[in-house]
Amino acid sequence: MRVLLSGASGLIGSNLLKHTITNPWDFWALARTAKKIHALDSDHILKWEHDSVPNLLQCPKLDAVVNLAGEGIADHRWTEQRKKRLRDSRIVGTRNLIKAIQYLPESSRPNTLISVSASGYYGDCGDHWLNESHPNGTDFLAQLCHDWELEALKASDLGVRVVIFRLGLVLSKDGGFLSKIGPVYFGNGKDWKSWVHIDDVVGLIYEAVQNPNLAGAYNLTSPSPLTSHDLLKQIQIKKRWPIIWPIPKKLLFLALGELASALLNSQRMTSKRLVDAGYKFKYPNITEALNSIYS
Repeated sequence: MRVLLSGASGLIGSNLLKHTITNPWDFWALARTAKKIHALDSDHILKWEHDSVPNLLQCPKLDAVVNLAGEGIADHRWTEQRKKRLRDSRIVGTRNLIKAIQYLPESSRPNTLISVSASGYYGDCGDHWLNESHPNGTDFLAQLCHDWELEALKASDLGVRVVIFRLGLVLSKDGGFLSKIGPVYFGNGKDWKSWVHIDDVVGLIYEAVQNPNLAGAYNLTSPSPLTSHDLLKQIQIKKRWPIIWPIPKKLLFLALGELASALLNSQRMTSKRLVDAGYKFKYPNITEALNSIYS
C-alpha cells in the first residue's frame, strides 16, 4: 500500500509514520520542511507549500492520500490575518491537492482520500448529541470546517473515495491538547468535550484506507464525551494538580478574543456511525485512555 501524507510532521502524521516499522506500507510526504520528518528518507518527501499545486508525478502510483495539513487552530489569537492563514492552509491547500490528483492520468489516481476536519464543524450545541447529519454551525470555525470538507469532497468527482474524519480533542503523550492545558477550565465547565486517543485516530486512518465500505463524514471521537470540568478532573488525577480553577468567560474573551468562543463551545458527539461500521475503539473511556498516556 502506497500512501501520501500532507501534514506529516504534525501530531497525527508523525504517529502514523511511527508504524512504518511494523506496517509494510510505503509512505510518502508533502512538506514545507523535509528535516522535520525523521521517519522518511528524503527521496520520499516532496517539498510543498499549500498555495501551490504539488506534482504527484514525482512519486509512484498512490493507493491513498491522507490530508492532515493545516495551521494550529489555537496556537495564536484570531486576528483577521490569522484567520486567513487558518483558512488558506486548509481550504486552499486541500483545493490544490485535489487539483494535483485531477492532473494525474485516471489510471494513476489514488483510490482513496482521507481528510480531517474537526468537532468545531458543529458550533456550540449545548447538551445535544451530535451525529454526522447534524448541520454545521455558523461561527468562524464551523464555517471553516464546512468549507474545508466541501473542498475534500470534490475528489469524489474524480472517482476517488472520500472519507472525512471530524476529530475531537486528540489525547497523546507526544503533544496536542494535553500538552497545552493547565489546571483550569473555562466558564462553568458544563460544556461538552468530545475526545479521542491518538491510537484510535491512527487505527481508524489505517482502517479507512483499507476498507472500501467507509465513505463520507464520520465523528472520530470516543463513545464517551465528558464535560470540560469532568475531563479536567480526570486529567488532574493523573497530573497530580492540587486543584483546578475556573476562568470566567469574560476574562477568557478579554485575553483571547474570538478564539475564546472555540474553547467554550459545547460538542457532545456520537461515534455510533463508526461503531456500526465495525470499529472497536481501543480506548472507549477516559480512564483507559489517560492510563495509557501517563503510565
